[in-house]
Amino acid sequence: RYEVPTMRDGVPATSLKLMIRGARCRTQVIDLPELDKDGDVVRARLRRARGIEFRGRIDSPQVLPRNKIRLTVEYWAHWKCEFMGVPDCMIGPNRIDSVDVAADGRFKVRLPDIANDPALAAFSDKGSFQFFIRDRESGDILYNLSCEMCGKGSRSVPVATEYPQESEFVLEPYP
Repeated sequence: RYEVPTMRDGVPATSLKLMIRGARCRTQVIDLPELDKDGDVVRARLRRARGIEFRGRIDSPQVLPRNKIRLTVEYWAHWKCEFMGVPDCMIGPNRIDSVDVAADGRFKVRLPDIANDPALAAFSDKGSFQFFIRDRESGDILYNLSCEMCGKGSRSVPVATEYPQESEFVLEPYP
């Protein structure tokens, strides 16, 4: 359980828009257009979300130094701007997972079941996932990963209720 104070520097907030998302938890969207002048406390409890196993394979003639890299997955919640009521809210991605890549280029991660998250039912664009190869020590992005389901000109895997048994990715050097 978490408590969110609604006062800042002794001044009570008059309204509150809040989105809460924890690792492997369902999203909670709280929109309170009017708050009590006495400084309400909003209580929220995170609930576990169902995960979807996602398997991929990196098809590359280049040998990746497995002990020096990690594959990371980040979630871009496109609905955040719509929720906040702004056209471009400059809110970046949320890290979902960081996993090793096998010698044959295979990997698996658990993606949150965003498509079936009841709190996001009202939003048409539920977001997408982006996959990167990063330097294990510095965290710098070395490669973007793209695949057929990403769509032309995109490196993002759209949120879906299910995914292919294995998705094939190609490496694209990071600018």
